[in-house]
Amino acid sequence: MKKPKADRAKSRRPADLPEEIHAVQEQDPVRAAEPEVHERGPEQTVVVTRSWILLARVSWMILGPIALVVLCLAIVKSSAGWLTPLDAAYFAIFGLMIVCRWAEQKSGQATTATGEPATWSNFNRYVVALVPLAVVVWVLVNVVGNHIRPRL
Repeated sequence: MKKPKADRAKSRRPADLPEEIHAVQEQDPVRAAEPEVHERGPEQTVVVTRSWILLARVSWMILGPIALVVLCLAIVKSSAGWLTPLDAAYFAIFGLMIVCRWAEQKSGQATTATGEPATWSNFNRYVVALVPLAVVVWVLVNVVGNHIRPRL
């Protein structure tokens, strides 16, 4: 009488299937159905080591946009023309936002909104999206402030 091999008796897979199929069968079906998530290891964690980098990040993400909104409201309220000190301040803050984003990126400690390390393509997309948007908003604010609001 022939004894079954110990490793075959413990295994739930048929012995006549190739090893590649065994590997597929042994995967957890729930985990195989989930999308692959790229987990960051400790070597990919971005830590801000200087306060000026944090200030640059806060400037382009929070302070700059808030300042632009306040300036837009002031431009509409003033109705003083197209090229005023408020307009100069608008473009100065707008330029400062781009410089702060560039400085953060240049530091090597820039991150995306999801916390992943930012790349130069992220910076390029930011600039390409921000420049036309800021110019269109400035034109609309001046049209409303200088041409539409005075008539109301």
